Amino acid sequence: VNLAGGTLNLNTYSEQVDLLTFSNNGTLDFGTQGNANYFLFANTTGTPSGVLTISNWESGSDILASSTALTTTVLDQIYFVGYGAGATQSAATSVGTYGSGWRPIDPNTTGWATWDSGGNNNRWNRANNWVGNTTPTFNSSAKLAFGTGARTTPDMNGNRTVNAIRFDAGSASFDLQGAGDTLTFSGPNTGSVAFIQQASSNNQTMSMSTIQLSRNTVVDMIGSGNLTISSALTGSSNLVKENTGGTLILSGNSSSFGGNIFVNAGTLQANAANALGNTTGTTTVLDGGTLAFSGTFTSGENISVAGSGVGGAGAIQAVNGTTTLSGAITLTGAATLSAESGDTLTLSNTATGITGTQNLTLAGAGNVNVARIATGTGAVTVNSTGTVTYNGAGTANTYTGTTTVNSGTLVLAKTAGTTALAGNLVVGDGSGTDTVRLDASNQIANTAGVTLNSSGVLNLNNYDETIAKLDGSAGAAVTLGTGDLTIGGSGESVYAGAITGSGTSALNKSGTGKLSLSGSSSGFSGAVNLSAGILNVAGTSANILGTGAVTVSGTGNLEVQGGATLANAMTLNSMGTGAQDGAIQNVAGNNTVSGAITLAGNSRVQSDAGQLTLSGNVALGTSNLNVNGTGNTAVGGVISGSGSLTKDGSGTLALSAANTFTGATTINSGTIIAQAM
Repeated sequence: VNLAGGTLNLNTYSEQVDLLTFSNNGTLDFGTQGNANYFLFANTTGTPSGVLTISNWESGSDILASSTALTTTVLDQIYFVGYGAGATQSAATSVGTYGSGWRPIDPNTTGWATWDSGGNNNRWNRANNWVGNTTPTFNSSAKLAFGTGARTTPDMNGNRTVNAIRFDAGSASFDLQGAGDTLTFSGPNTGSVAFIQQASSNNQTMSMSTIQLSRNTVVDMIGSGNLTISSALTGSSNLVKENTGGTLILSGNSSSFGGNIFVNAGTLQANAANALGNTTGTTTVLDGGTLAFSGTFTSGENISVAGSGVGGAGAIQAVNGTTTLSGAITLTGAATLSAESGDTLTLSNTATGITGTQNLTLAGAGNVNVARIATGTGAVTVNSTGTVTYNGAGTANTYTGTTTVNSGTLVLAKTAGTTALAGNLVVGDGSGTDTVRLDASNQIANTAGVTLNSSGVLNLNNYDETIAKLDGSAGAAVTLGTGDLTIGGSGESVYAGAITGSGTSALNKSGTGKLSLSGSSSGFSGAVNLSAGILNVAGTSANILGTGAVTVSGTGNLEVQGGATLANAMTLNSMGTGAQDGAIQNVAGNNTVSGAITLAGNSRVQSDAGQLTLSGNVALGTSNLNVNGTGNTAVGGVISGSGSLTKDGSGTLALSAANTFTGATTINSGTIIAQAM
């Protein structure tokens, strides 16, 4: 087994392996306590590095053991969460059904010097401030515990070296001070692990000027109290945040710290621009951990992240103020990023942006701004009650997974013509109002389909957009303003929602696909332009195509069915997509076009079943009107112009007005009934 930064969870089982290798902060999780799990291995292989973290291990129940005696160097690299670093190994014994010869490995909990503040000042080097009235030897093996005593501001009074600091359960709130002093965390061996334990329910502070990490250092938040480290971190060793107690708060200027940070569990909060160090190191947030930012500043930290964070609130989270992250964000698993109400999280990196072929959720009640997402086929879900904005001038989002907006507002604000959404878009979870709004034209890829569920709104906000498909249910809304929406794909889509827009807006249907509309769009007074494919109008809703003019041209085919009535003025210049359809095609039932019709070129009207009634005037100009199909057609308005009329198909054409057109009338098949002379 090679634990190279990941986690092996035993769950409720035991395991025996040959060789164990660990590096880069690997974790062995014993799972639910009380199950008496065993993890047995023969030996370690290679040169272990980093920290081997043992989590959820229970003394007297779980067993970690090897069949060979491990070196002190290896044992010093093991950290038992809740207990400490530097393991011990006892003599060989039998383990359950696995036989004899196993050497148990347990946490080393001895060697602590305990502060009792019995002296007449608060200095560390005052002997009677410590239990036993003996000054600790401040070296790489020193372990200092703070839990009792009236003096709660112990002063280092000089540079000190330790292996561990512990705030005991039940301790008062301490502030470990040392103006101008450096506290170095070290260990007896090169790979030794140093550590800080916060086991108290009271908040604790470490405010000495500098903390030097000369060894990988674990901060174990056992108790519910927070730990604030306002010191400047230095060094290049790693900092590992463990346990789910209080919050570890880093607020110092740690620009000289080049180590990596691992948030394995619970919350680590950065309160300053360089709190996480310089850009030499990276911060890794594992599933179950949260990296929170409090304050208004920019951090250049490169971050790898997975999981939804503590309580599902976000693995990266802005909790107080406006935080900008300019470093690269890498998703190592599905992850949630969020901002709390009134706060803003801005991910400003345009060079690489957010990468990793994983799913991303943007959440919280605050605002989240994202300059670039390049997560391949990964999907993005917006679960924010605030506003999520895709900005980043001239920098396209390249992820092709579906974007789903379940709540809040997603604003597409890239430079006009720069892709914000390369994949399909789904808006609405059926509750409240869920909105996607354009802040510039052409933000969605022309090949993308848009689905609006009952609470979904696509707001063009006076800009233009082209998509492949538009699907949606009743209650959905497309708001054009003065913008144009073009639907140009080859597939079939069905939209039952409403469309609104001013007289200068337009709904354009191009491409070979079919778009079916059935919702009432009385608030749409713009134009409908059908140049290719099929636009199907079905049902008795009022003003399905709005109240503006309709133009059918090219190979466009306007289908009507289900008792539809269209009062729109229409301009026709199409013979349809084939020999058996037309500019207007009555598919089924009795349907009416009551607006005036003007021919801008030779056009066909097709009635396949039932009756198509054209009750408005028809101006032929110089063009030919072909009436075709096995169904019936009735023209109640005056046919005018110098153009001609041709009757094809077995259906009946009824003319009831005193027509004035002067062109020829040709009957190739079917019947014409002239009801007025």
